[in-house]
This record gives sequence, C-alpha cells and structure tokens, in this order.
Amino acid sequence: MAKKNLTIRLDDELREQLQLIADGEMRPLANQVVFYLTKAVEYYKEKYHLVYDAQEGCFRSENE
Repeated sequence: MAKKNLTIRLDDELREQLQLIADGEMRPLANQVVFYLTKAVEYYKEKYHLVYDAQEGCFRSENE
C-alpha cells in the first residue's frame, strides 16, 4: 500500500498528550497518530456496517 504525507495542526496540549502516550507505547508520535486514525476508521465502518471498496475508492454497505 502506498503511503502519502498529511500535514495536520494540533494544539500544544493535544500534541503533548499524544506524545506522552506514544512514549509510553514506545512508538514514534506519527505512528501513534496513524494507530488512532486506523482505530477510528475501523470503529466507523463497524458502527455503520460498511466495507471499503478499494477499486471504487468508496464505502459500501456490508449487505451489498
């Protein structure tokens, strides 16, 4: 899977908290953010019963 860069702005307090968590998990901050984003997408798909169609680049209902 190809990886692309994404620049985001975080307030100082959120960044510091994420860094503390990343340090505790022995991960670089960027990897911790990717970990949480992945979990958020998994939660979203589960909540709305969706699957990702990579060919079409969209979500589809599990029932389709």
